[in-house]
Amino acid sequence: MRIAAASAASFVIVVVALRVRGADDWSPAFAIFWFGLLGLAVILGITGLVIAIASTGKRAGERWAIAALSLVAPVAALFFAYVISVLADYAD
Repeated sequence: MRIAAASAASFVIVVVALRVRGADDWSPAFAIFWFGLLGLAVILGITGLVIAIASTGKRAGERWAIAALSLVAPVAALFFAYVISVLADYAD
């Protein structure tokens, strides 16, 4: 459960950082921080999914909670990649 919560928390930090900084004028250090934290959230999310699927000692409700928390970052990363690829067509 801790890994799934860490994945969700990392993703919340990614969203807040994007909201505070905005989409324009990213410094190289901020870009490394943002993409690194997004990557960490995705890796933790995938790890949490594996744990939710593979663990047989946990109750079904806890496994569903772990899976739900773990799915947030990987699904959102796919959405971000799609949005960036669509918006790249409209760039100057």
